Amino acid sequence: HWTELGFDDDYAEAMASFLEDLKKKTCQLRDGGYCGHVGLSWECNDEDEERRMLHNDCLLPHWQEFVDALQLYSHSEASDVFSISNVQLPSVVLDMLVPAIQEKSFKALELCRNAFVNDSDGVQFAIKFIQNNPSLDKFMWDGNPIDSENVDDLAVAVNYLPSLNEISLDNCCGNNVNGYNLLQSLLSRNNNLVAIDLDSNNIRTMGGTYLSDFLALNPPLQVLHLENNHLNDSDAAFIANSLNQNTNLSSIFLGGNEITDIGCNALRNATFDSGSLNSAADSNHTCSINKIGLDGDAYNLFAESKLNRAGKIYSILSSRNTQGSNVYHLNLELGDASLKIAPLVLDCLARSAASGGSSYRPVTLSILYEVLRSWKMPSLYETGCQRN
Repeated sequence: HWTELGFDDDYAEAMASFLEDLKKKTCQLRDGGYCGHVGLSWECNDEDEERRMLHNDCLLPHWQEFVDALQLYSHSEASDVFSISNVQLPSVVLDMLVPAIQEKSFKALELCRNAFVNDSDGVQFAIKFIQNNPSLDKFMWDGNPIDSENVDDLAVAVNYLPSLNEISLDNCCGNNVNGYNLLQSLLSRNNNLVAIDLDSNNIRTMGGTYLSDFLALNPPLQVLHLENNHLNDSDAAFIANSLNQNTNLSSIFLGGNEITDIGCNALRNATFDSGSLNSAADSNHTCSINKIGLDGDAYNLFAESKLNRAGKIYSILSSRNTQGSNVYHLNLELGDASLKIAPLVLDCLARSAASGGSSYRPVTLSILYEVLRSWKMPSLYETGCQRN
């Protein structure tokens, strides 16, 4: 049937698999058992990632069977996910789906790389889904365009979801829409989000600091994707400054932006200022900055900030050890307090030798030997004897 309509064999094979999956999912819903993932995805074997399943009126009876089964489906335990990917959804199909999704209490909505006759049709369907499923904790709208007229409507609907903690709007704003407005709308009303993905959304801050100001408030946000936008060195500097007040953000992705070495250096210093032990200790020890070619991609890899902090201090001490300058810098940086802090430094080095693995031990022992040989040891020994 599909080859007679002019489609190639890959498309026909993908259609056969989709219809088989649609039938299987319909039967599963009719059986009444728990269906955790109500999902449909069209996958073609060719290399064209932009290819979608196009609508044909001969598919309407299949859609109707699926919708009827979904509308009748009832289970005491809420389904986790409702998803449709790579499928063209005309208004006639969307109108069929709307009554079927009411009061189903899905936890996640994932609509990815679909095609709509009008962009507003898809957005309005998403809004109706959100309004009928207030318990959503995840909303994904990847690869679906949003025009400037619908940005605020979608953001308002999303922001009134009390349990939402993860949102992905990857590649939604075209060149005529500045994704920064969308970002502002999401951050302005929703303080519960722990993950935001706004990759490839034409984000230009134009010098605005809303994002960095938000991060400086230390919200619960843990993961932020902002790759392939138009962030520049000024934005990087603002983000770097905000990390000094943030201990919750664990990962930020900034690849594919307009950030040069200047911005990279600002971000690197935010996560590891190697100028002194004090500046290293005062750096951010929770956030990993990814995909911009930083050595800092290797910083803050541990979930426990104490381990990240210890690794940076060790890095400075080991670097100075090659020049035999640890004692000089310790006296310079710690001053009169060096005698009191000496036992803590020695303890830290000893624990590093014990837990750092075989590759760390030779360098750690070398640092320990350097410090024991030259730094405050007579005064420290004399103080210990007096106390005893």
